[in-house]
Amino acid sequence: THDAYVRAILNDLDALNVIAKLLEVHDAVHAIRMTGDPDYTADDWRATLPGDKIPVRELNNFEGDPSDLLWPPLSRQVLP
Repeated sequence: THDAYVRAILNDLDALNVIAKLLEVHDAVHAIRMTGDPDYTADDWRATLPGDKIPVRELNNFEGDPSDLLWPPLSRQVLP
């Protein structure tokens, strides 16, 4: 599983005396965005991810793709 893979990587890095820290997913996405767009990423910026509360959107006369009512694509959040 993903968790087992991550634990194995952290153990291997530790064996090599490389300091690594497991990040919560929102913190990891924030770090990725800071790498690509640091000048326009606020310290309190937070991605909206599956499992988070879905942002409220206007539904009157909505004619778009139903998936547009769910979480924004991660790609558009990380590199706008």
